[in-house]
Amino acid sequence: MYQKDVGMLLGVDTSTITGWDRNDHLPHISHYPQIANFLGYAPTQLNLNQRNPSNKLLYLRQQAGLTQKAAAKLLGIHYSTLSEYENMKGLRKNREYCI
Repeated sequence: MYQKDVGMLLGVDTSTITGWDRNDHLPHISHYPQIANFLGYAPTQLNLNQRNPSNKLLYLRQQAGLTQKAAAKLLGIHYSTLSEYENMKGLRKNREYCI
């Protein structure tokens, strides 16, 4: 499959695909769901540790293609609060979280 074909499937220009392929830049988070669907798996650098709610929260947000601001709005919290959660600053250790 050519880059132009992949670009058409993902709704981006061929130069965007080339940039991703060369690691010149990363895809915008809004493209993550389409990329995962195209590949058949979610390419993420995160180690999704079920015991770490911050990793799981970040992973789920990325797979939904949401920025921190968009996800925070859906959750009814400020985006800085979500940022703290994703960085383990707002979560208590040795506590169970249902995410």
